[in-house]
Amino acid sequence: LIVIDTLQKVRDSGSAARAGMYASDYDDISAIKRIADDYGIAIVLVHHLRKLKDGEDPFNQLSGSTGITGAVDSSYVLRKDSRSSDTATLLATGRDIEYQELTLCFEDKRWTLLERKDAEEIRKSEIPPFLFQLADFVRKRGSFKGTVTQLLAEMGCTDVAPNAVTKLIARYYDEVLTPAGILYSSKRTATERLLSLYAYDGCDGHDGNSSV
Repeated sequence: LIVIDTLQKVRDSGSAARAGMYASDYDDISAIKRIADDYGIAIVLVHHLRKLKDGEDPFNQLSGSTGITGAVDSSYVLRKDSRSSDTATLLATGRDIEYQELTLCFEDKRWTLLERKDAEEIRKSEIPPFLFQLADFVRKRGSFKGTVTQLLAEMGCTDVAPNAVTKLIARYYDEVLTPAGILYSSKRTATERLLSLYAYDGCDGHDGNSSV
Protein backbone atom coordinates (compact mmCIF):
# COMPACT_ATOMS: atom_id res chain seq x y z
CA LEU A 1 0.00 0.00 0.00
CA ILE A 2 1.31 3.43 -0.99
CA VAL A 3 -0.35 6.57 0.37
CA ILE A 4 0.33 9.87 -1.39
CA ASP A 5 -0.60 12.81 0.84
CA THR A 6 -1.43 14.98 -0.94
CA LEU A 7 -1.89 14.28 -4.66
CA GLN A 8 -0.63 17.73 -5.59
CA LYS A 9 2.87 16.92 -4.27
CA VAL A 10 3.54 14.48 -7.12
CA ARG A 11 1.98 16.47 -9.93
CA ASP A 12 3.48 18.71 -12.57
CA SER A 13 1.99 22.10 -11.73
CA GLY A 14 2.36 23.32 -15.30
CA SER A 15 0.65 20.39 -17.02
CA ALA A 16 -2.87 21.76 -16.53
CA ALA A 17 -2.02 25.01 -18.28
CA ARG A 18 -0.54 23.14 -21.23
CA ALA A 19 -3.15 20.42 -21.70
CA GLY A 20 -6.27 21.77 -20.01
CA MET A 21 -7.58 20.83 -16.58
CA TYR A 22 -9.59 17.71 -17.51
CA ALA A 23 -6.87 16.21 -19.73
CA SER A 24 -4.19 16.98 -17.14
CA ASP A 25 -6.20 15.46 -14.27
CA TYR A 26 -7.03 12.34 -16.26
CA ASP A 27 -3.47 11.83 -17.53
CA ASP A 28 -1.90 12.29 -14.08
CA ILE A 29 -4.25 9.84 -12.38
CA SER A 30 -3.94 7.35 -15.24
CA ALA A 31 -0.14 7.40 -14.90
CA ILE A 32 -0.41 6.56 -11.19
CA LYS A 33 -3.03 3.88 -11.89
CA ARG A 34 -0.68 2.21 -14.39
CA ILE A 35 1.94 1.88 -11.64
CA ALA A 36 -0.64 0.27 -9.34
CA ASP A 37 -1.78 -2.13 -12.07
CA ASP A 38 1.74 -3.05 -13.22
CA TYR A 39 2.96 -3.87 -9.71
CA GLY A 40 -0.30 -5.21 -8.30
CA ILE A 41 -0.38 -2.73 -5.44
CA ALA A 42 -2.88 -0.30 -3.94
CA ILE A 43 -2.24 3.44 -4.14
CA VAL A 44 -4.32 5.85 -2.07
CA LEU A 45 -4.36 9.46 -3.24
CA VAL A 46 -5.34 12.01 -0.59
CA HIS A 47 -6.95 15.04 -2.19
CA HIS A 48 -8.80 18.16 -1.10
CA LEU A 49 -12.46 19.10 -1.40
CA ARG A 50 -13.79 22.42 -2.57
CA LYS A 51 -15.34 24.61 0.10
CA LEU A 52 -18.47 24.91 -2.05
CA LYS A 53 -20.81 21.99 -1.27
CA ASP A 54 -22.78 20.09 -3.90
CA GLY A 55 -26.06 18.69 -2.61
CA GLU A 56 -26.74 16.66 -5.77
CA ASP A 57 -23.41 14.83 -6.03
CA PRO A 58 -20.86 15.09 -3.20
CA PHE A 59 -18.13 13.72 -5.49
CA ASN A 60 -18.35 16.95 -7.48
CA GLN A 61 -16.77 18.58 -4.43
CA LEU A 62 -13.39 17.07 -5.30
CA SER A 63 -10.97 19.83 -6.20
CA GLY A 64 -10.18 19.79 -9.91
CA SER A 65 -12.13 18.33 -12.82
CA THR A 66 -14.12 15.13 -13.27
CA GLY A 67 -10.99 13.69 -14.87
CA ILE A 68 -9.87 12.67 -11.38
CA THR A 69 -12.94 10.59 -10.52
CA GLY A 70 -13.07 9.29 -14.08
CA ALA A 71 -9.61 7.74 -13.91
CA VAL A 72 -9.52 6.21 -10.41
CA ASP A 73 -10.99 2.82 -9.54
CA SER A 74 -12.74 4.08 -6.39
CA SER A 75 -13.50 7.43 -4.80
CA TYR A 76 -14.13 8.23 -1.14
CA VAL A 77 -15.35 11.50 0.33
CA LEU A 78 -15.10 12.09 4.09
CA ARG A 79 -17.52 14.74 5.34
CA LYS A 80 -17.87 16.23 8.82
CA ASP A 81 -20.58 18.64 9.96
CA SER A 82 -17.96 20.70 11.79
CA ARG A 83 -14.23 20.63 12.38
CA SER A 84 -14.70 19.70 16.05
CA SER A 85 -17.22 16.91 15.39
CA ASP A 86 -16.26 13.35 16.40
CA THR A 87 -18.53 11.81 13.76
CA ALA A 88 -18.27 11.87 9.99
CA THR A 89 -19.78 10.26 6.91
CA LEU A 90 -17.60 8.36 4.45
CA LEU A 91 -19.15 8.20 0.98
CA ALA A 92 -17.77 5.48 -1.28
CA THR A 93 -18.27 4.60 -4.93
CA GLY A 94 -16.28 2.91 -7.64
CA ARG A 95 -16.03 0.39 -10.44
CA ASP A 96 -16.01 -2.62 -8.12
CA ILE A 97 -18.15 -1.31 -5.26
CA GLU A 98 -21.68 0.02 -5.16
CA TYR A 99 -22.39 3.45 -3.74
CA GLN A 100 -22.60 3.39 0.05
CA GLU A 101 -22.50 5.70 3.04
CA LEU A 102 -20.68 4.82 6.25
CA THR A 103 -21.24 6.76 9.48
CA LEU A 104 -18.04 6.81 11.52
CA CYS A 105 -17.07 7.92 15.02
CA PHE A 106 -13.52 8.96 15.92
CA GLU A 107 -12.51 7.92 19.42
CA ASP A 108 -9.29 6.68 21.03
CA LYS A 109 -7.45 7.63 17.81
CA ARG A 110 -9.52 5.16 15.78
CA TRP A 111 -12.51 5.37 13.47
CA THR A 112 -15.41 3.13 14.52
CA LEU A 113 -18.18 2.15 12.11
CA LEU A 114 -21.59 3.17 13.49
CA GLU A 115 -23.83 2.55 10.48
CA ARG A 116 -23.59 1.41 6.87
CA LYS A 117 -26.17 2.21 4.20
CA ASP A 118 -26.12 0.65 0.75
CA ALA A 119 -27.54 2.26 -2.39
CA GLU A 120 -31.00 0.74 -1.87
CA GLU A 121 -31.23 1.91 1.75
CA ILE A 122 -30.09 5.40 0.76
CA ARG A 123 -32.67 5.50 -2.01
CA LYS A 124 -35.46 4.53 0.41
CA SER A 125 -34.35 7.13 2.95
CA GLU A 126 -34.74 9.82 0.30
CA ILE A 127 -38.39 8.97 -0.39
CA PRO A 128 -40.65 11.73 1.02
CA PRO A 129 -42.55 10.57 4.15
CA PHE A 130 -45.80 11.67 2.48
CA LEU A 131 -45.76 8.54 0.28
CA PHE A 132 -45.68 6.21 3.28
CA GLN A 133 -48.40 8.26 4.98
CA LEU A 134 -50.50 7.95 1.82
CA ALA A 135 -50.00 4.18 1.71
CA ASP A 136 -51.11 3.84 5.35
CA PHE A 137 -54.12 6.09 4.72
CA VAL A 138 -55.33 4.05 1.75
CA ARG A 139 -54.71 0.69 3.43
CA LYS A 140 -56.80 1.76 6.43
CA ARG A 141 -59.64 3.18 4.32
CA GLY A 142 -59.58 0.57 1.61
CA SER A 143 -60.03 3.14 -1.16
CA PHE A 144 -60.16 6.82 -2.01
CA LYS A 145 -61.60 8.74 -4.94
CA GLY A 146 -61.52 12.50 -5.23
CA THR A 147 -59.33 15.49 -5.94
CA VAL A 148 -55.83 16.10 -4.59
CA THR A 149 -57.19 18.84 -2.35
CA GLN A 150 -59.75 16.46 -0.87
CA LEU A 151 -57.09 13.79 -0.39
CA LEU A 152 -54.76 16.11 1.51
CA ALA A 153 -57.63 17.41 3.63
CA GLU A 154 -58.77 13.92 4.63
CA MET A 155 -55.17 12.91 5.38
CA GLY A 156 -54.69 16.07 7.46
CA CYS A 157 -51.55 16.75 5.46
CA THR A 158 -50.50 20.40 5.25
CA ASP A 159 -46.80 20.15 4.34
CA VAL A 160 -47.18 18.93 0.74
CA ALA A 161 -48.13 21.20 -2.16
CA PRO A 162 -51.21 19.94 -4.05
CA ASN A 163 -49.47 20.28 -7.42
CA ALA A 164 -46.69 17.96 -6.24
CA VAL A 165 -48.89 15.02 -5.20
CA THR A 166 -49.42 13.35 -8.58
CA LYS A 167 -45.73 13.84 -9.46
CA LEU A 168 -44.66 12.16 -6.21
CA ILE A 169 -47.07 9.26 -6.72
CA ALA A 170 -45.90 8.70 -10.30
CA ARG A 171 -42.22 8.84 -9.34
CA TYR A 172 -42.37 6.53 -6.33
CA TYR A 173 -45.34 4.33 -7.24
CA ASP A 174 -43.29 1.16 -7.80
CA GLU A 175 -41.23 1.70 -4.66
CA VAL A 176 -43.98 2.53 -2.16
CA LEU A 177 -47.53 1.96 -3.37
CA THR A 178 -47.03 -1.27 -5.32
CA PRO A 179 -45.32 -3.10 -2.41
CA ALA A 180 -48.15 -1.84 -0.16
CA GLY A 181 -50.73 -3.39 -2.51
CA ILE A 182 -52.26 -0.14 -3.76
CA LEU A 183 -53.61 0.53 -7.25
CA TYR A 184 -53.60 4.09 -8.55
CA SER A 185 -55.17 5.88 -11.48
CA SER A 186 -56.01 9.47 -12.34
CA LYS A 187 -58.46 11.05 -14.73
CA ARG A 188 -58.93 14.66 -15.73
CA THR A 189 -62.45 15.98 -16.16
CA ALA A 190 -63.45 19.29 -17.66
CA THR A 191 -62.87 21.07 -14.36
CA GLU A 192 -60.56 18.94 -12.21
CA ARG A 193 -58.32 15.89 -11.89
CA LEU A 194 -59.70 12.93 -9.96
CA LEU A 195 -57.50 10.39 -8.22
CA SER A 196 -58.46 6.80 -7.50
CA LEU A 197 -56.53 4.76 -4.97
CA TYR A 198 -57.52 1.23 -4.07
CA ALA A 199 -55.96 -1.23 -1.62
CA TYR A 200 -56.05 -4.89 -2.60
CA ASP A 201 -54.87 -8.01 -0.80
CA GLY A 202 -53.22 -9.66 -3.78
CA CYS A 203 -55.95 -12.31 -4.07
CA ASP A 204 -58.70 -10.43 -5.86
CA GLY A 205 -57.53 -10.76 -9.43
CA HIS A 206 -55.55 -7.53 -9.61
CA ASP A 207 -51.92 -7.64 -10.69
CA GLY A 208 -50.89 -4.34 -9.09
CA ASN A 209 -50.58 -2.42 -12.35
CA SER A 210 -51.83 1.13 -12.58
CA SER A 211 -53.10 3.39 -15.31
CA VAL A 212 -51.84 6.93 -14.94
